[in-house]
Amino acid sequence: MLLRRSYLYILLFTCLLTACVGDVKEKDSFSAHNSVPSLDQVISPIDKSAFYFIEIVDFLAQDTILLNRQTEAFFELVIRNLFTGKEEIFYRTAHPIIMATPNPDNSKIMVQESINETSARLSVINLKGELLWEKDYVGTEVQWYWNPYRMNEVYVQSFAQDWSFETERVQLDQNFSENISFEYPFFQWIHADEIIYLDWDPEILQQTTNLVKKNLQTDETEILAQNAYAFSVQDGVLIIFSVVEKEKPYAQITVLQLDGTTVFSYHEPLQNSFSENLLVPQFAYSAFQNGLLFYLTDESEEGFQLYFGSDEKLEKLDQPYKGMLPICTYAKSPYILVGYQKEWIYNMNTKQWYSMYQE
Repeated sequence: MLLRRSYLYILLFTCLLTACVGDVKEKDSFSAHNSVPSLDQVISPIDKSAFYFIEIVDFLAQDTILLNRQTEAFFELVIRNLFTGKEEIFYRTAHPIIMATPNPDNSKIMVQESINETSARLSVINLKGELLWEKDYVGTEVQWYWNPYRMNEVYVQSFAQDWSFETERVQLDQNFSENISFEYPFFQWIHADEIIYLDWDPEILQQTTNLVKKNLQTDETEILAQNAYAFSVQDGVLIIFSVVEKEKPYAQITVLQLDGTTVFSYHEPLQNSFSENLLVPQFAYSAFQNGLLFYLTDESEEGFQLYFGSDEKLEKLDQPYKGMLPICTYAKSPYILVGYQKEWIYNMNTKQWYSMYQE
């Protein structure tokens, strides 16, 4: 039971950290459309009325987004220009699309489809809709990790009911996959041959542990932080959430360059869930402003509020809603997407909010 609870706890943080975040996205497949938007460009809202379901998955470029939507007959992945509204359907399937995750250069998409109540299908497609790899998984949870240093490589981990897991390394350019011995669930790359992970003890329920860096070639390890409970690599920085003891426990939020140089660091009161576990606020790193966008509890107002933090300072962003919602950024774009369905977009240059959907 403790093993299961520990991995459930880890999976909670993994889901929070992988929602609409990713590794460095300096290159993309939309160079012809990737100019920095001018301040007076107007967002073209999406008409939701023709679809049973629609969500914005992520940015693909500064002016391009990836949509996941359901029509009467199909489930679709769509490329859409933020400003012209021009769309291109590049993938259709008869099965519900549970998740779609671009690789770091946005040239390929990992798609998870629900085949039936007990099985899921993972497929990798390119932006022409061409199938590069697929595999069905029965009765398991799956998690995948694009390698930002090898764009044709992805690691897939499948979990059994007892939370034991197997790891596959998939080489897309060779149409080849193999099971490998890999003892670390929920990891991220920090260099070409180095990963980082939280060193949870699977036999006990922990709330904090060491954040460890491991060289996969030499097996050398290094502790990067103690009392950590979450981390993420985004846009060339490492973000660490750890606990520090002052007059009461606080969340220490540290942003580092990948060479270890501190960008900024500060502490905030811990966010608590109904189960009294540590809760990572929804967040994303903004390379445009060199700071974090995230939700914290506002004691003067009910609910969670969106803040921008950098250099030990917090600035509250006026927003047309309240809630603890996913946040998406892209490279050095001034735009951020916010909301359960990314229904709001904010321009950090003009400090204006726009609705992504027609009323």
